[in-house]
Amino acid sequence: MIESNNYDEIAWQVSRDSAAKFKVIDPVLKKMQVSSVLDIGCNAGEITRLTGNAGYFSVGFDKNPDFRGVDSPLKNACIGNLELNEDTIDKLPVFDAILLLSVHHQLINLYGDQWTRRIVSRLAEKAGKTLIIEFAALSRKYTEDGSALFVDNDQESITDYAQNWLNKVLPGWIIAYIGKAPNTRIEPYRFIFSCKRAFNKK
Repeated sequence: MIESNNYDEIAWQVSRDSAAKFKVIDPVLKKMQVSSVLDIGCNAGEITRLTGNAGYFSVGFDKNPDFRGVDSPLKNACIGNLELNEDTIDKLPVFDAILLLSVHHQLINLYGDQWTRRIVSRLAEKAGKTLIIEFAALSRKYTEDGSALFVDNDQESITDYAQNWLNKVLPGWIIAYIGKAPNTRIEPYRFIFSCKRAFNKK
């Protein structure tokens, strides 16, 4: 994580501890023998590059990629400018793993819960082995009115919300909490889940 007081000079993601987040994700990728990874909403591409550096075929896209403070944005990674919508998803090839990190709450805030459920369900069909998704720890990140979906920064409450949400969106899938990643002082951690089919897709 870069320590800087001038956040106008660096991308938001560059100021976060992406390496710690990757340490939560990588064991799952290895265990599931993943070869290809799609990082959706990749921002500065920090995780995309970390997966590429680890030997995965790594692709990321974001509506507004932000490479401020990044010396080699395309090192061991392919990163594109693309908006996430149903048409985009329909055109995607299948990747072994799809990452949806620090994105879920933004989708709900911008487009609503039902739209997000539909998008995540369709994205899962493009995940050959696993969909990995991260949940924010503050209810106000999800709704403008700050409606309480869970107890803020309470691991049990947040993971219960996440598990219930994923069970409804991906019925019959195996949903597993895999760990937490450091975030900010007011939101110390975000919580990460892996999702896989109970049976291989035929």
